[in-house]
Amino acid sequence: VMHRTRTRPLPQHRIEPPAHALAFGVGLLALSLAIAGLGINPLTAVMIGLGYAVYIGVYTVGLKRIHMSNIVIGGFAGSCPALAGSAAAANSISLQAVLIALLVFLWTPGHFWALAYRSREDYRRARLPMLPAVWDERRSTVAIAGSTAIVALASIAFFFFTSAFDAIYLAVALVLGAALLALTAKFVAHPSAETAWAGYKFSGIYLALLLIGMMADAILRIPL
Repeated sequence: VMHRTRTRPLPQHRIEPPAHALAFGVGLLALSLAIAGLGINPLTAVMIGLGYAVYIGVYTVGLKRIHMSNIVIGGFAGSCPALAGSAAAANSISLQAVLIALLVFLWTPGHFWALAYRSREDYRRARLPMLPAVWDERRSTVAIAGSTAIVALASIAFFFFTSAFDAIYLAVALVLGAALLALTAKFVAHPSAETAWAGYKFSGIYLALLLIGMMADAILRIPL
C-alpha cells in the first residue's frame, strides 16, 4: 500500500467486502448517465460516458500500471467535464469548451508529475510507472518544467489565436502564468520534494483562478 493513499477507505478496510465499493461506484455511474441522457440531452451523457471510459478503461485498467504515459493519455478524462458542461448548456460543444478541455489536458501531466516527484519512492515501491519514478531527477525536472511552461504559454496564446476571450481573461492568464513560471523556475534551479510540492499546490490554484477569470471575462466582456 502506498504511503500517500494508506488512509483511504479501501486500504483501511473500512468498506467490506471491497465489492460493495465497486457496486456503489457502478451504480453512481449508471445513475449519472441516466440522469444526463434522459434529463438533459444525449450529448451530455456521451461526454460524461467518454470521461468514465477514458479514466476507468484507458487510465486505470489500461495504462496506470504499465506505462509512464498513463497520466498524459488518461488525463483526457479531466477534459470531459468541460465538454459535458457545454453540451448540457447548449446541446453543442462550443469553442470555449474545447479550449478549456485542451487547457486541462495540457495542465494535467505537469500537475501530477510534480506530485509524483515528491512521492517518487512511494510510486517505485508500488511499481507504478509515473514518469518521475521511472526517469532520473534531471529528465524528470525537465519534463515537469516543460509541461508546466506549455500550459502557461498555451493559456495566453488562447487570447491571441482565437476570438473566445477578452481583456479580463488575458490579464488573469498573464499574471497567473508569470507566477506559475516563477515557481517552475525555482523548481528547476532547486529540484526537491519541497519545490515540487509547492508547484503542485499552486498549479491547482492556477487552474481554478484561470477558470474563474474565464467566467468573469464571459460576464463582463471588456474588449482590449
